[in-house]
This record gives sequence, structure tokens and C-alpha cells, in this order.
Amino acid sequence: MTTQYQWLFKPGQIGKLKIKNRLCNSPAIPNYSTREGRPTQREADYYAEKAKGGFGIVFISGTSINTTTAVGFTNQPRLVREFLPDWKRLTEGVRQNGARCALQVYHPGRQTHPHITGGYIPEAPSALPCAVESLFPGYQVQAMSQERIAQVVREYAEAATLAREAGVDILEIHGAHGYLPQQFLSPHSNQRTDEYGGSPENRFRFVREIYQSMRDRVGPDYPLGIRISADELVDGGLTTEETTEIAKQLEELGFDYISVSAGLYSWIGLYTMIAAHYTPPLHLEPLVGEIKEVVNLPILQYGGITTPVLAEELLERRTADFVILNRASMADPHLPRKVEEGKEEEIRHCIRCNNGCIDRLFMQLDITCTQNPEMGREREFAQGLKPAATPKRVLVVGGGPAGLACARYARLRGHEVLLDAREGELGGLNRYASRAPGREDFGEVANYYSREVQQLGVEIHLGETLDREKVKALNPQVVVVATGSEIKLPVVKGLVRPDGRLADRVVTSLEVLSGAREIQGRAVVIGGNHLGVQVARTLAERGVEVTIVEALPTLNQDFDGSLIWFGFLLPDLERRGIRTVVHKYAREILPEGLLIDGASNLPPFDVGPVVTKGEEELIQCEAIVVGTGREPRASLFGELQGLVPQLYLVGDAVKPRWTYNATADGATVALEI
Repeated sequence: MTTQYQWLFKPGQIGKLKIKNRLCNSPAIPNYSTREGRPTQREADYYAEKAKGGFGIVFISGTSINTTTAVGFTNQPRLVREFLPDWKRLTEGVRQNGARCALQVYHPGRQTHPHITGGYIPEAPSALPCAVESLFPGYQVQAMSQERIAQVVREYAEAATLAREAGVDILEIHGAHGYLPQQFLSPHSNQRTDEYGGSPENRFRFVREIYQSMRDRVGPDYPLGIRISADELVDGGLTTEETTEIAKQLEELGFDYISVSAGLYSWIGLYTMIAAHYTPPLHLEPLVGEIKEVVNLPILQYGGITTPVLAEELLERRTADFVILNRASMADPHLPRKVEEGKEEEIRHCIRCNNGCIDRLFMQLDITCTQNPEMGREREFAQGLKPAATPKRVLVVGGGPAGLACARYARLRGHEVLLDAREGELGGLNRYASRAPGREDFGEVANYYSREVQQLGVEIHLGETLDREKVKALNPQVVVVATGSEIKLPVVKGLVRPDGRLADRVVTSLEVLSGAREIQGRAVVIGGNHLGVQVARTLAERGVEVTIVEALPTLNQDFDGSLIWFGFLLPDLERRGIRTVVHKYAREILPEGLLIDGASNLPPFDVGPVVTKGEEELIQCEAIVVGTGREPRASLFGELQGLVPQLYLVGDAVKPRWTYNATADGATVALEI
């Protein structure tokens, strides 16, 4: 460990429990349990890996206090006595590898849906809907009776009993992000007129009761903490002026620590609590600092902390006592160990894309990581990365994420690996993605894998296009085609000249992102998918007046990350003055600009919903940018059929998808060779 880190590895303490360092993850739900809620071996391996990697506290998946109030994640673990042996497998895997095992218990209150709760109507202090009704459409909320409140208090107590029996070292109440305790605390969601509503003291009563019920079960020395939102970020909600007073009450009550976040289930709240790469790191520090100033309890902070340098700075400023590196722990569960051993250059840094983790979580899928294809597959990779029985000569064609990941893992298994890329640099489309505003972190994918393959001794050739004869001359036993994708041109009159080249005023999305073509004045981007949106933002950043034209009813329909879309990108388009036109398609390029027409007039060769008949419009512009997406570049795969014993197709050459699909493709094939 370098002398740079004086705080990360200082022992800490929560209550009377000693913690070996100041680093932890958070209780994010990976969706690795069975549908019935039984924790799995996969889940145990996932958390054990973080403990092996050196984290001082490892939070295992958050869990609901009962079976009728789950939040919207279908494969989360249930804390019931029947499953205690499986829970013990989770906790033992963490504790046996040197970390303290923590668990967060929650009740979502109104932030769920009957189809998730088995038909049970979501309950809350008052019968008020969630701030983002589109997350839980078409549902009712019931106000809790005092009898029901008492029952829920008992359920918290029973959860505490089971957690301790399961081997959990630290127990946390989820009182942030708009969950039930916060709903009672906040005047935004609590409009009761009985002893649980009205005054701040009455609104605090529910938290007081659940704390005391849990404390009675676990005893005075067992660490109990709570997560709170310092600011709800909604009109009429809690602000730091009120939450600092709440924090003082929490300390007086006897909590052993406070974990500080922000927001509830509103779009801005969701985006803030799980901020992506567009938001500067440590964005929550000012809010956390206000809580830290008024209590003497240990403070846990998270929020965009992805590097040991940022974590050290935070601790050094005494804003927090423990630092939560949640997505960073997904990208590299061995981050603490690598820092402690002076191997920082080996860290696989989180890029805060949210694609494999948060987006998949909200799609009710098991989560993964763009940077780390081993996530959730720890046992498979531990076995699969054993040296190959017969090392082979492997040719990887393509230097994007899929090809780089394949080359790295194949080399780790002892194969002789050649990597050939047609571009002049490694990284593929990720190099371009990193050039859009706020997406600079995307370059870390290329940086990490490029550095790895070079250090591992992969033979690299750049700027060369291979065909069957050239591949044959290289004499490989295995070929992995990772040639990526190419632009998919829309059918627009005047877009392509008779000689097959694009018209003079037509620019591709990659030419914009790379800076190869300079555009001034006005531009129209054809295509409002994620690529088109990023191109439009890039042009606006350069002072271009931009219009996006999309034939579908809304923009960004290929982008699953609704938190990023509604929380940042859509407002960002408005801030930048980018005009958006939907339900219209590009019909013809004219000397004055682009002629567009209504979606109901789409020609039969195109695809799009016929909703309303629109009128044609001429958008005057100096440039037309094609941002309509991409299609596989896989011709080499067909050429090579029958040439080698093992031939694989991976990444965007199969189908353009997310980067996490590409790295997973490449790594998986490497284990098969």
C-alpha cells in the first residue's frame, strides 16, 4: 500500500464491533435468489468474493420484512426461518473471508405494486400514490391502521431475530429512498391526523417503535443502523433542515450509525441516488456533511465513489467515516486488496454506465457489469480460468470490448493469442462513446482491457483488414470473429449518391463523435435512439443548432435505462435547446435541408407505428447526421466457415447490444476454448 492512503485502511468501529477498514458495498439487490426467495450458491459466491477482495463490511442483498411488501425485484432473498440454512451460507462466506456481514431490511410502503405483492394493496401512512406513478401504474394505496402499524413493528422485530440467527453482524433499517420509515417521517407522504402524523415528534413515532422492537430482540450491543435521505428532492418533502433534526433524534434513540443518501422514487430522486456518469462523483457530499456536523455517530456515505483516491479524499475531509463503493465493488470486488498491495493499475474501474446493474435490476433481471463479466459467475470463472489442457493458437479478429475480453481471458488460460483489429487503436465503439459530453468514463473499458492484453503478452496488429486467405496464412486453430457493427443507413431520397457514397452534407454519427467532420450552423439528426441522442448532445455542445427526427412515438426507445433518460438525458436535451420531432420520418434531402413527413406516411419498407397522420415539413440545415443505429458486420464469419476447427462469433457482430453483452460474449467464449 502506498503512503497516499492513510484513511482507507484505518480500523473503524460501529457500536462495539471492530471493522478492519473503511470500505464497504451497499445492500443492492442482485436478483440472484430463486423466485421463492431462497438465497442461492451463486449469491453466496458473489458476496464472498467481495470479502476475499478486502472489503471491511459486506452488505448482502436487502430483504423485505415480510412476504407481502416486497419492492419490484422478483428474485430477492426472503428472510424466513425456512431459508435460514441458505442465509447462513451467505453470511458464513462473508465472515470466513475476513469481512463483517451486514444486512438491510426494508418495507417499501407505497413504492410497490399488487402484482409484486401477490395482490396485497400497497400500504403507507396515508393513501397517497408514489411520486413516480409510471413505475407502479394503475394501483391503489391503503392507509395503515394503528393495528396494522403495530403488526409491521412486530415484523421488523422478527426480522431482527432471524438476521441475528442467520449470522448477520450488522443490521440496517432502510429509512431512505421513500421507503416506509421515510414515508412516516415526511410531510410529503404522511398526512395522518392521529399520533403517527402531524408534528415532527408524531411522525418520528414509527421509527422509534421499530427501533425499540428490534433492539429488544437483539440486545444492547448488537449494531443497528439506519439509512436516511438527507433531502427528498421533491416539493413539500424533507430537506436537510429537517433531517438534521431527525439525525439528532436517531442518535439519541440509540442507533449505532447512519448511512446517508438522498431522494425517493421520483425521477430526479432515483437518478440522484444512483447517479450515472453524467453527474460528478461525490455529488452527495454536501448533504452528507450537514448530517455529519450534528451527530457523533459513524456516517456511511455513497454516491458515485468509484476510485480509492475519491474514497480517501472523502475520509480525509471527515465528511464520512465509512465509504460505500457499491458499483465499484461490482466492477472489481478486489479493489481494496489491489490498493493495499500497491497494484492500483490492475483495478477494473466502474464507469457508472448503470447498464448491466441498475437498468437490469429495474427490468427484473439478474444484474451484471459492463467491466466485469465475472460478476455473478464467480464459481464458473474460478473453474473455467484453470489452464487449458491443450493450449491453442487463437486469433481474435476485432479490437472492441468483445474481442479484448476474449483475448484477455483466453491468454489467462494459457492460449497463444493474436488480436487483429481493422482500426488504428483498440477499444472499438467505446472509444467513440467516451467522446460524448459526460461519457468520458466509457473510455475506461478500452483502457483497462487494452492494458491487460498488452501486459499479458497478446500479439496485437492494428489497422489491418483480414480475409480468408490472410487468416489461413496465420495458421490459427481457433478464430473468434469480433468485428463489431456498422452504420445502418435509413432509406432517404438523396442520402446516397449514385456512386454509393454519402451525399456531401450527410455525416455519420461516428464522424461527429470522433471529430472527423466539423459541423457549423444547423444540423438534423435522423434517429432519436440512444446513439442519435448522444450525437445531438455532442453537436449542441459544439454550438450547433440541433433537431432530432424520430419516426417512433418517443425518443430513446432502444435505451432501457429509464432512470438516466428521465432523470438526466431528457432534461438535458431541453437545457441544450435541442428540438425533438417524433412521429415523423426523413423523406428527402433537398438543397435547403431535410424534408420530413408524418409517421403514418412511412413507406412499406420501413418500420414504425402508424399512429397519427402528420404533415410534411422542411427543416433547413447545413448538415444531416445519420444516427439511426447499427447492424452486424459479420461477413468474415461466413468466409471462414470450414477453415478452422473452432470458429466463434461474438459481440456486436452477432447483434448490436450493450457493452456488457460484448464483454460477456468474449469472456464466455474464452472459457470454452
